[in-house]
Amino acid sequence: MKKISICVPTYNEEKNIEPFINRTKNVLNKLGQDYEIIFVLDPSSDASESVIAKNLKLDKKIKLIVLSRRFGQPSATMAGIHDCKGE
Repeated sequence: MKKISICVPTYNEEKNIEPFINRTKNVLNKLGQDYEIIFVLDPSSDASESVIAKNLKLDKKIKLIVLSRRFGQPSATMAGIHDCKGE
C-alpha cells in the first residue's frame, strides 16, 4: 500500500485545523489508506501552532514544520513536499 502525504500550508487557521484533521482522517481511514498530514506553519498571530501541537501528541501521523518567518504559501508547500515520506 502506498502512503499519501498531505501538505497543509498554514497561516492563522486555528479554527479550521481540527475540522480539517477530522474530515481528512475519516476519509483516509475509510479508504484504508496509510497517510501523513504535514502542517507547514508560517508564523501565525493566532493559536494555530498550539492547536497543531496538541494534535501531534494524539496522532503520530500528524507532523509540524514551523518556518522561521513568513515565506508564503508556495514556499510552505515546497517545505512540506521536501519533508514528506509518501509516494
